[in-house]
Amino acid sequence: VPPLPLPPPRSRLHFTMKFGKSAPKPTGPPAGLAVLDIWSVPGTDATIQLVRGDLTDLKPEEEVDVLVVSAFPSHYSPVPSTLIGALHRRGVSVHRLAQEKDQDLVNMLACWLSRPLTSSERSMPGIEFERVLCFEPRKRNRSTELVGDIFRCLVACAMTYPSIKRVALPLVACGCQGISKKDMIGPLLTAAANWCVAGLPLTDIKVCVYDATKTEEQQMRAEFARIREVALQTRSRAASQPSDHVSIAKPKPSLAAPGKTESTTRDVRVVPQGGAETKTSEYDVFISYSHQNAKEAAVVQELLAEYAPGLRVFCDVQELNTGMSWQTHIYDALDKSRVILALISPDYVGSKVCLEEYNIGHCRTRATDELVLRPLLLYDTPLPTYMSLIQYKDVKPFNQSLVKDTLQALCRDLQMGQRSVSYTEEIARAPERASSDMTRQAARTPASPGAWDEERIARLEGKVDAILAALQRIEAKLGH
Repeated sequence: VPPLPLPPPRSRLHFTMKFGKSAPKPTGPPAGLAVLDIWSVPGTDATIQLVRGDLTDLKPEEEVDVLVVSAFPSHYSPVPSTLIGALHRRGVSVHRLAQEKDQDLVNMLACWLSRPLTSSERSMPGIEFERVLCFEPRKRNRSTELVGDIFRCLVACAMTYPSIKRVALPLVACGCQGISKKDMIGPLLTAAANWCVAGLPLTDIKVCVYDATKTEEQQMRAEFARIREVALQTRSRAASQPSDHVSIAKPKPSLAAPGKTESTTRDVRVVPQGGAETKTSEYDVFISYSHQNAKEAAVVQELLAEYAPGLRVFCDVQELNTGMSWQTHIYDALDKSRVILALISPDYVGSKVCLEEYNIGHCRTRATDELVLRPLLLYDTPLPTYMSLIQYKDVKPFNQSLVKDTLQALCRDLQMGQRSVSYTEEIARAPERASSDMTRQAARTPASPGAWDEERIARLEGKVDAILAALQRIEAKLGH
């Protein structure tokens, strides 16, 4: 169903009658945030803070790079009791920002990232953030599923823009969307800690409570302390027994009856930070694919077995456990594999579980500076910028000759024990690669101006975005 059009602008009287009395514009110096608790995530540079206050009334020292807001799809009415309403009172219109998106992932991830705020939009005291990330869930899911969706959005934005290090978010979907604060805080903290350990390059995550009662605040502080204690105990056990720090679902021997990974327990474990240098891999290759591409995955698995009979391959259908905000079973399988082979297709990009596998692989690649993630483009599909930063092998439309060449080269690398290409080296090649792609594209394009349709222009613009993002990554890596 297409979204309803926004209502035409009305008078202030109409707004007051519909939404209640409008709050006055704030005056005076910013009140800032009160820190209720803080957690320095072990093994990372990240801290997670539980804070109380107004995210539109920050002090300069509390500045963040991205403010997360939630909204109903395509509806940004400045209701006074909401964060969007508070932003509106301080001169930041989410409706206007929605018309000038920097990254539009609404169809893929139900979110979009705004352009940087202008100096006039940041002129009012309290507006201490650079961009807005708007999350627009299409349906009212359970809290754990919503948190998973939010962090898929954050991964996409943080990987595209290296300058995004500090994030502030309210207890999203706890206002007009009706999810209780008590149900949201646990999954949110668990996912935040685990994603940071997995390699998400955030250094500061502020989880803000605005209008909680004293009882609700006590409950959230107790939950924060409980999750932190569980994480410390898990890390302590893992340090004493490094071989037992993960448990993964064993793969089925074939794709005829794909395995289903289910769990009914509530998992708040924070995984210990791992890497290829600190543990032995249980699998050589993890094949990440959409179940609609099971036939193609079976061909890939057979070719790997033919080229390298002793190769240990994980090829099993994973499922999202909607009862957990962090997919432990997926992380464990990926973390025990030397290489993650992502079979990209339109179905893959449209699958939450596939994006979860890809994002964890991307974070692990960045954290270890090893090119662990090896994407294969099976069929033509538009890719968001962050997915195009790691060079994929173009084998579309599932050209088996190209697939064989690619897999033979992969097997040779694995059998010879060669070091994976450095992630930094791969990113450094991105501008040259994108420029070469555009040159070849221009050479193949007829001289007729009509040949430059909107789709082709959009693809080339995406490559330009990849060049700019790659240069930002290089600059950040070099430190100047």
